[in-house]
Amino acid sequence: MGSRQIELFNEKKEMVSLEERSNYILYVKERPKLKAFYSLLYTKQLIINHDARHNETEIIYYDLLSSLLEKDKNQFNKSYNIISKRQPSRDSISPFVHDDFLIFILILGIKIYNINRDWITNIINIRNRNPITITFENILNDNFASTSNCSEVIVSFLKLYNTSFLSHELLNKSYDNLISNDTLLEEQNDILILCSLRAFDTIIEMSKPANGSEIEFLKNFESKFINRLKILSLILYNATMLGLLFLVSKLISQLPNNILDQLKQYNLIIGTIGAGILSSNFFKAVRHKITSFIGLLLGYNSEKIESIRNDN
Repeated sequence: MGSRQIELFNEKKEMVSLEERSNYILYVKERPKLKAFYSLLYTKQLIINHDARHNETEIIYYDLLSSLLEKDKNQFNKSYNIISKRQPSRDSISPFVHDDFLIFILILGIKIYNINRDWITNIINIRNRNPITITFENILNDNFASTSNCSEVIVSFLKLYNTSFLSHELLNKSYDNLISNDTLLEEQNDILILCSLRAFDTIIEMSKPANGSEIEFLKNFESKFINRLKILSLILYNATMLGLLFLVSKLISQLPNNILDQLKQYNLIIGTIGAGILSSNFFKAVRHKITSFIGLLLGYNSEKIESIRNDN
């Protein structure tokens, strides 16, 4: 998406209160598995408590997660090769199959490192068909815009995988879903809560204006543009006036001698009238029209053109 800006908010709304959020983050930090996943979502440094790794699945979970944070493809492949040797079936499902955190991490690494998807596809197929499973399936198929997706999971995933897929429509949809869910914490679904918090923060981050240097650059560019617009309008105005004077003098020079003699008798009157016209607002209005014409031709804001005219 680059530095694009997104207009998302018609009014200020909160997904959860700051107090509720703070309390939930404290809850997360007291649980190593949730804390590790939270670190991944926010790409924070992860310090693993090895005492929290009670079995092989948990060891694989932390190793996979660490390898993603450290961008260590070899470590990810090593841990993936271990877990992918497991071949659960629909009739004998291993507990890890329904571990949403582990499946999220596996899919993320498989897509980042372009690993064969056959094994993880089979795992998805034998899971219960719930919204998160459907979302995981759609992520594998690059179907990020499906209406069946949990948009908060999609936004959190894409923030880690590829932000170029975070379209204006997807962010708006996610925002609408988040602010309409007033039972988020009551559902006690930790992966949805954590992804919702990350999705909301992502929306806020991507709706911020350009950074200070970009704003300064735009201000400087606008200032230079306005100065050049004034100079260009002045040049065109003077050229127009010179053209008119040349045309008038040419017309006068072609008049018969008897008419020219009569006009010489009224030089003072004609000069006074000319001075009056020059001091009137007529030529100022002409210059304003020229400024407006050039500004609009270059696509400049019509209201700002009016302010430039008033300055002239």
